[in-house]
Amino acid sequence: MKAGEVAKAAQYLQQIVRLQPGFAKAYFALGAAYGQLGKPREAAPALRSYLKLEPKSPDPRAYLMLGFTCVELGEFRSAAAALRSYLKLERRSPDVDAYFALGSAYMELGNAVDAAEALRSYLRLRPESGPAHAALGMLLLADARIADAQSELELAVHFDSSQTEAAKALGRIYVGNGNVEKAIALLQPAHDSGRADEEADSILAHALLNRGDRESAARLLNANLAANPHSPIQTYVLAAAIARDNGDFSKALDFVERGEGLYPNSDDLDELAVSLPGDVLMAWITQRVERAGTSPQSTAELIALGRLLAAADKGKRGVTLEMSDSLLTRAVRIEPENARAWYQYGRCLLAQSRDMEAVTALSK
Repeated sequence: MKAGEVAKAAQYLQQIVRLQPGFAKAYFALGAAYGQLGKPREAAPALRSYLKLEPKSPDPRAYLMLGFTCVELGEFRSAAAALRSYLKLERRSPDVDAYFALGSAYMELGNAVDAAEALRSYLRLRPESGPAHAALGMLLLADARIADAQSELELAVHFDSSQTEAAKALGRIYVGNGNVEKAIALLQPAHDSGRADEEADSILAHALLNRGDRESAARLLNANLAANPHSPIQTYVLAAAIARDNGDFSKALDFVERGEGLYPNSDDLDELAVSLPGDVLMAWITQRVERAGTSPQSTAELIALGRLLAAADKGKRGVTLEMSDSLLTRAVRIEPENARAWYQYGRCLLAQSRDMEAVTALSK
């Protein structure tokens, strides 16, 4: 039926259920019509009314449609219940998509075990489904079953090259396992064709770096940062690490400072900065302190520098920790309502074993 005909049918069925509220089949047809019209909010109550009127021998398709509708509405618990009921009733020849929808609902509910079981049932019937292999691979990866996840993710990208999240996850696995050539072979074509996002490029750069091709990795990261200053944090961290390893400390610190502007609480950026030679780091911090001034606008800078100095101290309780204390004290005085300033100040006090003062600061 054409959309116009379905809409007319829905209007007719609305009239029927108003006149005959106990007419179960009319609710079934109305729910199906709303589903075809892309109106899940109207479809769901019609299907529920049907199932309420036919509790003993319902048409299994009502549960199937309700399950799909609830997934669309984000009502995943109801979706899972409806799809389970459908699969229980339709054992001989169920709609295979019911398994995939059930797996998706379980994933949203955080039920990894049942999600994996549903996806495997789907894959037994649709073994070449890239999305299903990708979803199962992601579940296994989250469960730290790396080898099993790798197998599923490899199948995902084999059957469906558009599975970009699967490709990125697989690239990370390859890099983690030391299979950098596989990671590069997987991710380089997407980069060359312009299909890769910055996260994929960051993984590719990591692989290139691990292969020893520092120049190519730096070129890729620098191009991304020039095109998009709001790049993912890992792009900044890797770019800074390459510059540091090349001895270009000024460039490394520039990447750190730019990254801090976007990701002000990044331990990775802090660790990168404090890995630089001490005299270089202290000169850079001193320059930034002088630029910071005492205006309210300087608070974020003071917090960032206080964090860096505390990290640079590395438990020695030396001059850098005293400087951190001084900067963070300035921050909370300039902006006493700034919770992040008090939090960092409290951490600094804890590092100095000033526990009671730290508790007071952290409570603010």
